[in-house]
Amino acid sequence: VDLLVLRVASLDILTHGRYRHLARAGQDDGADPLYAFYRYLDARLGELDRTLDEDDLLMVISDHGIESTLLHDRHALFVAAGGGVPPGRLPGSPDLSTVPWLLARLFGLDPPWPPMDTDGWIDGGGLD
Repeated sequence: VDLLVLRVASLDILTHGRYRHLARAGQDDGADPLYAFYRYLDARLGELDRTLDEDDLLMVISDHGIESTLLHDRHALFVAAGGGVPPGRLPGSPDLSTVPWLLARLFGLDPPWPPMDTDGWIDGGGLD
């Protein structure tokens, strides 16, 4: 498999549905179903990460964060690990629309659309 893309739509639905319960004042016992779902996802991502070879890359991306039950936050999650990606943080806040450029570069292509600022961890296509 050269590329596997998985969308977890239920995460968005559950987050919007449970957010009002998490945003209220008072003590939080951490037992909300949303927390359990996030813990489950974390455990499964850990299992997946342990199965990757040295040239595999795991990317986890969200299309938005959450500001309230009805509003999205423009900040999103983008994490890449493995495949020679050095630990650290890229500068700024890359736009989600630049992810196709990043994927094209990882496959050795030179896309004609605007690049993502990868701070040198991709050089000439493919991972370093």
